[in-house]
Amino acid sequence: MSAPKRVKVCFVKDCFSNSDATPDKIFITVPLRPNLRRIWFEAARQPYASRSSKYCCEDHFDVTEDIENYMRYKLVGGKVLLKNNVVPHLFKHQLFTGKHIVSPFVTQNNFRCTSSVTPCVVLWSLLVVVL
Repeated sequence: MSAPKRVKVCFVKDCFSNSDATPDKIFITVPLRPNLRRIWFEAARQPYASRSSKYCCEDHFDVTEDIENYMRYKLVGGKVLLKNNVVPHLFKHQLFTGKHIVSPFVTQNNFRCTSSVTPCVVLWSLLVVVL
């Protein structure tokens, strides 16, 4: 008998995605390298956790643009490879602006910002006004 499969839960606050409820959703492992891991936590506005296994669901990425091997992954499976400098950047539950919110941390630190969302500079100024 095989061991039960571990349920992956998205580490982003107020995102309730998990691999049990949505088995077809992509869950990307949060990097373990401390500097990169800290960047992911800051982008998601989460308190830093140094060691535990964390996952981020596909809802926080533009998967067709952010995943290097997206078409191959969809066709034959395998490991998901993110493009360089991609961090979670879509957070529709944190601040509504019509489609998605782009984390101000991402835009202020030259990380990837997709063109399918409201321009990052506008979102940054909106967030400053709201806070």
